Amino acid sequence: MALVGYPFPYNIENLLSGAVSILYGKPTGAGAAAIPTNVSDVISMSAPYAAQTGWTYLGATKESFSYSRGFDSEGLEIQQVAGNILEEVTSIARSIKLSMAEFNPFGFQLMENAPNVATIAAAAGKSAQKKIAFGNFTSVQPYRFAFISRRPLQSGVVIEPLTAKNRGRFIMGVAYNAQLQADEIEMEQGKGELSAVELAFSLFPETTTPQPEGEDAGSWYLEDAGTIA
Repeated sequence: MALVGYPFPYNIENLLSGAVSILYGKPTGAGAAAIPTNVSDVISMSAPYAAQTGWTYLGATKESFSYSRGFDSEGLEIQQVAGNILEEVTSIARSIKLSMAEFNPFGFQLMENAPNVATIAAAAGKSAQKKIAFGNFTSVQPYRFAFISRRPLQSGVVIEPLTAKNRGRFIMGVAYNAQLQADEIEMEQGKGELSAVELAFSLFPETTTPQPEGEDAGSWYLEDAGTIA
């Protein structure tokens, strides 16, 4: 689409708004989530957008999702010049923050860095249950995360097969190796309030399936307009 809005032009195809669907998976073990090569490796591209093998929808969130990136640099000097002649990057930090509002067994496991989810079978006088035991830990379970949003229809249309349903274009970000931050978390339960817990994860380079330098922490995928075959 051509630029509009002269003398202050913009391209409506590049605008983004709205809620985010968050999915997670483990990088190793049974049913592991592989590093995706495109959006369809995480969800089906047509309604009802089922999660692919290894990926699980986090579900409802109370607050907005956020992704942040920052880095530190150190200036290098020489005697002949007043001031820095160049700067060298010394550290890069990326993180994501989400507000979990669905408290299912695997959400509690994520929140508590718990080792497993146990099943308690139904019996006389008791119903079937799930148990998530938590306690001390010395390491943090790595997860992969995918966060998917959808552009407005005015920003370009994707036509799905079979039903010919029109929808906005997907944008997906993927974190290859995310680990729960060492922050205090709080879950409040009160009358007339929707309970939620804010979880923050630090992003690290992928170690299970090594990636090229500069491409080892994650990726973004931007869907084009058009008709899906």
